[in-house]
Amino acid sequence: MRKDFRTISSQAALSEAARMFERERIWVVLAIDEGRLVGYLRREEVSAALPAQPAGARIVEDSFQARRLTVAMAMRKNIMPVLPETEIEAAARIMHDSGLAALAVVDAKGEMLGYLNHEVMLEVLVDDMGGAKGGCRLVFEAEDRPGVLHEVAGVACRRNVNIISTSVFRHGDRSMVVLRLDGGDDDRQVRREIESLGYRLENPGDFTSEWTQENIQ
Repeated sequence: MRKDFRTISSQAALSEAARMFERERIWVVLAIDEGRLVGYLRREEVSAALPAQPAGARIVEDSFQARRLTVAMAMRKNIMPVLPETEIEAAARIMHDSGLAALAVVDAKGEMLGYLNHEVMLEVLVDDMGGAKGGCRLVFEAEDRPGVLHEVAGVACRRNVNIISTSVFRHGDRSMVVLRLDGGDDDRQVRREIESLGYRLENPGDFTSEWTQENIQ
């Protein structure tokens, strides 16, 4: 989770939030009252709520009208809290299903600890898939049965090839296993042995038919 979040009181003037956005070059601030998260405010909501400014103006002036507007009047309240022990997959599912840009991480008392956003989720994906560690990527179709990973791991072990990461995902009605290997030239031997066990290795060309405009639509 991120801990470098910026906060503001829900009762602060919206013009104060505008200056914060301008000064710190951020896109969102969290509204915190007495240690508790009550909402969040994005740059575009500030721009939409404040009176129109002259062309070229960078910071909202404290006009009477602007001072009457508070963060509470423009902030969103649909940010959902999760506990620190929430599994990252569960947090990702909440964000996906609810169409949220971020999740607040709070303790048992509801006090703000940090937040999760799309950037955090992408970092987790890259790390879990071993994308930052290089190596060779293998994708093969497999049955939903016990022992598949045991068989494939045995091949890598016999060839003294390290498995950097492994994941399983569904593609339509098919189960696809993704391995990232770190074994140099021995990767090719692993490929051949996996195929000899009856697994079909996939490559981008196998999905060409799905890239057509008709299928995309």
